[in-house]
Amino acid sequence: MQQGVFDLYLVAKEELAVSNSKLSELKANIEAEKKKRDEAEVEKALLVTKCEKLTTDNEKLRTDIEEIRGKHENTESFVEEITKLRMEVSIMENLKNELQRLREENEELKTTCSVQESSLLELADQLGRSKLEMEELRFDIDQSKENKWMADDEAVCCYQCEANFSLARRKHHCRNCGMIFCNDCSNKKRLLPSSSKPVRVCDECDLIFIKRLHGFGHFVDRTDTM
Repeated sequence: MQQGVFDLYLVAKEELAVSNSKLSELKANIEAEKKKRDEAEVEKALLVTKCEKLTTDNEKLRTDIEEIRGKHENTESFVEEITKLRMEVSIMENLKNELQRLREENEELKTTCSVQESSLLELADQLGRSKLEMEELRFDIDQSKENKWMADDEAVCCYQCEANFSLARRKHHCRNCGMIFCNDCSNKKRLLPSSSKPVRVCDECDLIFIKRLHGFGHFVDRTDTM
């Protein structure tokens, strides 16, 4: 009887040990499953975070794409504007070069005009002098043809002021017209073609010389005061 109870005890003890072993194994499995579940939850949370980040990045990428597309359109417009500006700059450079060329030509023309103007003034001066010399020669020829040397005995008074001659008021011939004058009316001297030095002329002939010289713009005072 006791042997049977002891055998049951041993069987029960063995079954309890097996049950405890299974229970421990089950607990271990449960702990492992719980750990896996926790790890899965963490991984899930990480995946959710990654998905949210990917969604955000996707939206940002879409925004960047739209911005790049807009910039690309603006870039094309900008390139066209730059091309136009380059063409305008090229035109401006050509105009600048043309303006510089025209300025250089203008300076050359100014120099040429200045030289020609100086030459014309010189020619005008020479022409004036030539006309003056011709007029002087014509005047001298006319005077030599028309004037007659007046004899001393033909003059009893000054041909200009009509003052009577005397020992104090002497007679003087005008070397240009040949008439006889007093000293006051013939105290000027002029250089005549027929003389090598200034000679006596009357006031009227002296005025003719002055007017003739002033008329050509070349007044040369040849009067030699006594």
